[in-house]
Amino acid sequence: MSDWRSVLKADPTEWLLEADNPSVRYLTLTDILDRPASDPEAAEAKAGIMTRGVVPQILAKQAEGGYWDRPEKLYTAKYKGTVWQLIILAELSANGEDARIRRACEFLMEHSQDRESGGFSQHHAAKTGGGRHSEVIPCLTGNMVWSLLKFGYLNDDRAQLGIDWIATYQRFDDGVEEPPQGWPYDKYEICWGKHTCHMGAVKALKALSEIPEDERSEDVVRTLEEGVEYILKHHVHKRSHDPSRVSKPGWLRFGFPLMYQTDALEILGILTKLGCKDERMQEAIDALVSRQDSHGKWRLANTFNGRFQVDIEDKGEPSKWITLSALRVLKRYFGQTRNDTAKTMTTSSELFGAGVCTSDSKRLEHVSCRPKGPRILPGKRHGNTEKNVGNVKKFRLTTAPARCIRMSTTTFRVLLRRRLDKGERQCTFLTF
Repeated sequence: MSDWRSVLKADPTEWLLEADNPSVRYLTLTDILDRPASDPEAAEAKAGIMTRGVVPQILAKQAEGGYWDRPEKLYTAKYKGTVWQLIILAELSANGEDARIRRACEFLMEHSQDRESGGFSQHHAAKTGGGRHSEVIPCLTGNMVWSLLKFGYLNDDRAQLGIDWIATYQRFDDGVEEPPQGWPYDKYEICWGKHTCHMGAVKALKALSEIPEDERSEDVVRTLEEGVEYILKHHVHKRSHDPSRVSKPGWLRFGFPLMYQTDALEILGILTKLGCKDERMQEAIDALVSRQDSHGKWRLANTFNGRFQVDIEDKGEPSKWITLSALRVLKRYFGQTRNDTAKTMTTSSELFGAGVCTSDSKRLEHVSCRPKGPRILPGKRHGNTEKNVGNVKKFRLTTAPARCIRMSTTTFRVLLRRRLDKGERQCTFLTF
């Protein structure tokens, strides 16, 4: 289709550009009209996000410690707690460099992120710090990683550990005979079980889709490919084993913001952002197009207004947020000429495994390839022993490390570079 606007009953662009919603105005300029962020109008709208509308109202209710409501109810205070405000602020394209946003991000990483695995938890672990290891859940981890990436934390070690949690633990099971066993799968059957929770799968894809293509590790690309196929198997919003039936009718009642829940519009947004165009998306696309009114606008059919710190739009009325999201999907979908998923999800074939790196040479030595990504063992180094295993050299610290963390290639590179920048002469990395 040469002009994606031909599926619209009318063009709502001028309505979206009105000054009353600076977030929508900014995103319409950049995402729909393809203006660069440096464009004067776009820059002005971006600056206005922090001074007009919902964002400054939410930030005005923030406590000095960076949280909202009560600090211990960061997740359970739905939807007035800190987790939910961070998601909303990210959806509204708030400025991640603002000190108040940074405080909120730091609060959640300090109180919700499990220090053992990198996933995000519903409660703070008072004894050990961070989030409770036993309460890490996938939808929360996906939402928090996505929010952190939106706020510019891609190269932060803690965000990288969150990315790695998704690539390591996220599953896309579709009625398997034997559900997954062990941590984190045993406690929350509703999240995992024989059929992976659709919301958790969607939030994981949403987070990983935010990583620039050239910075996606092989594990991230693999997870994206598995997740996309899982969603397509469900025709976006259908039952995979009976595509004639809608999984949840509510997924066709579009809402904003969605918090831990999802709908067909959000899923289409993720798929099209990844460059996916597949015939199994067509029913959802048709349903999206059919829900516009005669003015080319979409209504807010689902909302948690009344439970937010600040209400967003009015239920049943034309929604700038839903309309903007719909236009983005249609522009991407009808702008694609073929299924570009594989092209979009390319990654370097280079894998880093085990090695010792010196700050003098600034390069890795004794590199081996490992498909699951390297492990790094932190701890004071008092020397090492070396042995050859085939053509692979392994290095072992002579003192026991504090813990062992599996991480993606991207995380490995980031941590390696940061250690070198700190002036360490040797960094020891191990694989098993």
